[in-house]
Amino acid sequence: MDITLTLTNVLYIVTAGLVMLLLWKSQRKQSCIEQLPPGPTPYPLLGNVLQIDVKEPYKYYLKVSI
Repeated sequence: MDITLTLTNVLYIVTAGLVMLLLWKSQRKQSCIEQLPPGPTPYPLLGNVLQIDVKEPYKYYLKVSI
């Protein structure tokens, strides 16, 4: 019975540590995202590739940079 209590305590400590780590990482990720300047909304997996004009890409880059 002592072994079971010890393993249970270890499991609680590990679980609490993982939860704290996940919360810390999610908070850190949100703070990094909030510091970025506004920009165009990207598409999943493609990003902003479809928004670039193939014939005159410099116009798109100029528009995004302003």
